[in-house]
Amino acid sequence: MITHSLKMRLTLLFGVLTLGLIIAFMTYLYYFSSQEILRSAQRNLDNLSQSIVQILETNVPTTDIEITNNTWISDEIEQFRTQFQLSQDIQIQVFSVEDGLLYESTDLLTAPLLLHTNTHTNSSPIAHASLSISETQSSIDAQNFLISMLPVTIPNAENLHLDVVLQQSKKLVLERFSTLQIKQVLIVGVLFAAALVFVYLIARIISQPIVQLTLMAEDIDNIDHTNPFPIKTNVYEFNQLAKSLSKMVKTIQTQKLSLLELNVSLEEKVNKRTAALNKVNAELLSLSRHDALTGVHNRLAIDEVLKHDFLQFKRSSLSYTVMLLDVDFFKSVNDQYGHTVGDEVLKMISNTLDSCMRETDFVARYGGEEFLIILPDTQEQSFILAEKLRHVISTLEFPFEQQLTVSIGLSIVNIADKAPEDAVRRADKALYIAKENGRNQSQMI
Repeated sequence: MITHSLKMRLTLLFGVLTLGLIIAFMTYLYYFSSQEILRSAQRNLDNLSQSIVQILETNVPTTDIEITNNTWISDEIEQFRTQFQLSQDIQIQVFSVEDGLLYESTDLLTAPLLLHTNTHTNSSPIAHASLSISETQSSIDAQNFLISMLPVTIPNAENLHLDVVLQQSKKLVLERFSTLQIKQVLIVGVLFAAALVFVYLIARIISQPIVQLTLMAEDIDNIDHTNPFPIKTNVYEFNQLAKSLSKMVKTIQTQKLSLLELNVSLEEKVNKRTAALNKVNAELLSLSRHDALTGVHNRLAIDEVLKHDFLQFKRSSLSYTVMLLDVDFFKSVNDQYGHTVGDEVLKMISNTLDSCMRETDFVARYGGEEFLIILPDTQEQSFILAEKLRHVISTLEFPFEQQLTVSIGLSIVNIADKAPEDAVRRADKALYIAKENGRNQSQMI
């Protein structure tokens, strides 16, 4: 397809150019040939006019001419025609101002010879070429005819003035050129056919290496990169183009390999960076939801878990228990032993809570010495667990000679709750009751 299209375009381009040059040359040749034929015919017409004038000046009577007697004119003209062997297709007319048409031949008009009287009152004989006479009119058409007009001087005949006007049709003269025109058309046809063959061969020579380069470039992945474009042509420019393209392909291949290696290296680095970033993000996520001191969950995690469990309860009625645990008299520990010891106490209690819980349970530091525990799918058993926690904590050995106790408030989520915080508020109220009743106990609302 590429070969056909390129050859057609080149053939059409060069063919049109060649045809234009041939037509221009033949037009130039035809124009100057026709002009040369007309000039040659004009010269022959002028020579014939001069000959006729000389004959008339010699043979026309000079005295006592009976101008109305057509016989002598007819005889002289026929003698003139015979003597000089003029063609029988020449029409001859002789006019007299007084008598009108004196003589007219009946042959076809090819080169009419007009003899008419001329008063010579004006400067140019051509001005008197058309004479209005009684029977006919002689006219000169300089556009369509070749014209030769010469005066005839008759010795001792002052009243007899004649002009010889010779007209020859340009159209009839150029008809002789018609055979040459046919030959010119044939020559143009032959030249154009030869030019098309030559143009096709040139187009083939030009298009073949281009097509080869195009096909190789389209299959660039499967070519031999050591010698990508092995083009063999006599056109120097195409050889240079093939060499340049080969160098370019080798350079591109080298850069491609370098890019592949770089991409692999970058991909490995990106994977490592992504893994490290994911790890850091996970750590940051964990830190953002865990208490920095105790390691258990913080208030942000509490809000998320409460919202999730409350929505799940509304959809599937899967209940849960909220437990609030507060260390009794923790302020006295900070005041008596310092905040460092107080921090250690909180860590020990949080670790104890975490170790006593199920994997599905949620333990978080609610604030200060308060802890919040969410127990999914637990109701009456939650109170038993609270008592167990209270007992375990009371038996812990802290870094001082004193036992600590905790107060616990519990509340089970119910269908009347409108927000996750409703159960937390009830648990807080239960915790307040436990403290009011003497601490170190569990209360449920």
